[in-house]
Order: sequence, then structure tokens, then C-alpha cells
Amino acid sequence: MMISNDFEYEQNNSGNITITHYHGKDTNIVIPKEINGKNVTSIGERTFWDCINLTSITIPNSVTSIGDEAFGLCYGLTNITIPNSVTSIGFWAFLACKNLTSVIIPDSVNSISEMAFHDCPKLTNIIIPNSVTSIGHGAFSSCKSLTNITIPNSVIYIGDVAFENCQSLTNIPIPNSVTYIRYGTFRNCESLTNITIPNSVTSIGYEAFEDCSNLTSITIPNSVTEIDKWVFNGCSSLKTIIFKGRKNLNEISLNPDWKDDCEAEILFEP
Repeated sequence: MMISNDFEYEQNNSGNITITHYHGKDTNIVIPKEINGKNVTSIGERTFWDCINLTSITIPNSVTSIGDEAFGLCYGLTNITIPNSVTSIGFWAFLACKNLTSVIIPDSVNSISEMAFHDCPKLTNIIIPNSVTSIGHGAFSSCKSLTNITIPNSVIYIGDVAFENCQSLTNIPIPNSVTYIRYGTFRNCESLTNITIPNSVTSIGYEAFEDCSNLTSITIPNSVTEIDKWVFNGCSSLKTIIFKGRKNLNEISLNPDWKDDCEAEILFEP
């Protein structure tokens, strides 16, 4: 363990430095690009965990990774710019940053890990760059003020409950690179009114749209061959489920409880 200006750090065999802990009390922190002439390339696991008075932080463009839980429980953090050197955002990296309103994700990032922005209730807008290929389990769950999100076609994987409880989300641009809408992905997104599923999707997992109480219509393409249980459970406003390119449901594997208490009319369109 080594310390420089309130930063605890480690140096690997290549000479690169990982910041591992912050011992100071500043509310505005600038992470150094170098320590003793060596590049700071990583923000380690739990480095700023529970720094509740932290309001802003500057990350140098030498940093390539933000570790698990790095900024978790930083309740005072209001915004952050991630430099275009960063390629990965770790598990629980910004967990419960209660006052975080904006994040700029650069086009160097290729993965957003599980629960990375879980429970950031003031986050309103996210643009995911076309470098990202995967969005982890619960990555944006309980971001209750999130109204807009852009998901590019580079994304091929969206994890379970990725956008669960995003109660202000009005539109979901599901990319046409995704083949599986997983468990609870959009559960309790109560401001959604309609959804068109792209024809890349072959399977819809259980509870995928459960409790989307203002959803009035959904269009399901003929690429979908499997629908699990309780997908539309609690969708009390759902009037129509349109199956595009089908004349009946004979070629679809349907769980008996796929729409459970939902009384929507099933329609078939050419």
C-alpha cells in the first residue's frame, strides 16, 4: 500500500497505478493522471465507496477501467464525465448515487456491468454509445426519473431486470441486434404506452413487461417463437397484442400463463 496526496494506490508489474482508496474530505476531487511519473490507469474496487459528501470528480484520460462499487453510495455526486479512455464500467460502480442527474458515457466503453447505475433516482437521460455490446443485469434498474434512453444496434445483450422500475421511461428503442428479452427487463415501467419488438427477437422471458400498467398495445413480430410466463401480468391498460406476420399461435411456444390476468385482445396482421 502506498499513499500520495490522500490517494491510496497500488502499482502493478508494468508500472501502472490503480487508485484503491481516498482518505481526504474534499467534495470536489481531481484524480491525478500520474503519481510519481507513473500513469493512473484504473479506479479500483470501492475506491470512493460511501463518500457521501463527494459532489464532483474529474477522471483523467489515462484511466481505462472503473472498478466494482467504485462510486457506490456517493449520495452527493451530481454529475460525472467518463473520459474516452475508459472501456469498462464495473459492477455497482455508481450504485445509489441518489443525486446523480447526468452521465456521459464515451464511445470507448464496450460493457456496462451489472447494477452499474442501479437506484440513481434523479438520472433523467442516458445515451449509450455504439461501442457498447452488453448492458448487464439491473444496470439501470430503479432509475425512476429516466425518461429517455438511446440503445444502439451494437448492443446484443441486455441483462435481466436491466430497466426494471424505470417508472418515467416513455419509450424503449429495443435494438434490432437483441434476440432475447430477458426476465423482468422492463418490469414496472409504468409510463410505457406502446412497444414494437424488433424482428431480431426470438424469445421473451418471464415477467419481461410485468406491471407496465399504462401499456396499451404491443406488436410482436413473427421472429418470436417463445413467450414465457407472466410476460404481461399486471398490464391493466393493455388492449391489444398484435402478432405480426401470423395467422394463429400454433407455431409459438406459449407458457399457459403468458398473459395471466391481462385481458388484451389478440390480433393477427400480415
